[in-house]
Amino acid sequence: GLQYSGPQTSSESSGSRLDKKILVQLGLRHQLDWGNAKLQLRFQVSNLFNRDTWEVDSDNTFIPGRPRSWRLIMTLTH
Repeated sequence: GLQYSGPQTSSESSGSRLDKKILVQLGLRHQLDWGNAKLQLRFQVSNLFNRDTWEVDSDNTFIPGRPRSWRLIMTLTH
């Protein structure tokens, strides 16, 4: 999916501003029968193209955005 963030400012008084950004997120899911149980595998990638970004944190300061990251999640249900 696409994650859109509009322009952001660090504080009203500073006038510092971040441009809008669009990040691409990717997710895949597959479910398998494993005996009497079901195994679900999910793979997620955030910031697919590894764009350098900045974000405004709760202190109204700029911090580097997260680089590309991924995770694999396995869920087994009976």
